[in-house]
Amino acid sequence: MAINPPLPRDTRSRLTDWLEIEVLVRSRQVATRADILRLYDFIEEEGHNIEIDDVTGEKLETEILSEDRTRCADDVLSEIEYRSSVLGDDYPFTTEISRQQWRILPAATNPDNRIEAARTCYLFCLLISAIRDERISGDMIAELRRSMANHFQAVATDAAAGVLNGEAISFGFPRPTGSGFRPALEAASQKMRLGKTLDSVPLWSQGHEKDAGIDVIAWRDFRDGRPSKLVMLGQVASGYNWLEKSVKNETYRFFDWFSERPTEHFIPSIFIPFPQHHDCEARDDATFEETAIANAWHRERGFGLIIDRLRIVEAAAARLVTACSRQKKSTLELMREWMIETLRVAREAV
Repeated sequence: MAINPPLPRDTRSRLTDWLEIEVLVRSRQVATRADILRLYDFIEEEGHNIEIDDVTGEKLETEILSEDRTRCADDVLSEIEYRSSVLGDDYPFTTEISRQQWRILPAATNPDNRIEAARTCYLFCLLISAIRDERISGDMIAELRRSMANHFQAVATDAAAGVLNGEAISFGFPRPTGSGFRPALEAASQKMRLGKTLDSVPLWSQGHEKDAGIDVIAWRDFRDGRPSKLVMLGQVASGYNWLEKSVKNETYRFFDWFSERPTEHFIPSIFIPFPQHHDCEARDDATFEETAIANAWHRERGFGLIIDRLRIVEAAAARLVTACSRQKKSTLELMREWMIETLRVAREAV
């Protein structure tokens, strides 16, 4: 099966991602509240994951399971509405609600190129998340994984430039230019007009440096062109281990290659293709928004600025459109080509 359904007890973000993917792969391009409810029907028929009473050891009453079904569907609708409220026209889906029923379908094509670029960016990140969460399976997945990392790094670079309203370079290995570590470091220093790199390879070097833990470098110049600029150093994480990739733990390796540090103070950041709250579970003692805010605050202390899917869409869209006129094959075009192939794989068994 090309699209693997989640369990109904999964987080509301993961459930919503699955529903959005279903819209993309179905011929009718529609998914509904009933699709969420059917997740419970499936596990009851298969005998998996049925709730058991802690005291009696018996299966829970049908009425309780029915309440869970309804709550799950309501949570997914809340997540859809949240994404739509944050992104506005940039959200690539629309929702139609009639009494207790609702359905989600693709948004109508917009004549604004920036909006269409934003929607492409969202769908690209959605498909990356789907592969990460093993929603999409198939023989071609390994190859898609390899190429998606390069494309996502390019998108993150545009987003970094957009966040600062400045410039950014993709420094992560392998680099688009194919350059080695020291030439890339020297080029970055010259372009930023900050710092001085070491004249020779230090004795502690193992001789196989790739990017010293830095994937994206962004900065914003002021008119005077002098140091004390706004600088961002970021990591790009498209896989499972993003919680282990804090750039704050890596910068010493990067700065040790300079005889004169390019900056003393900088913004640490991480770029992820899923919402910050992707793994947040509902709690009985707090609202979902309160839980999401608490998690965002806690993670900011460890990772710095977290640029998730919704923020990437907001920050990168205009840059993606502008770059189309400057590059032989733009990041936007490469994303679209990758998406077409990924959706082809996903639709094979649908």
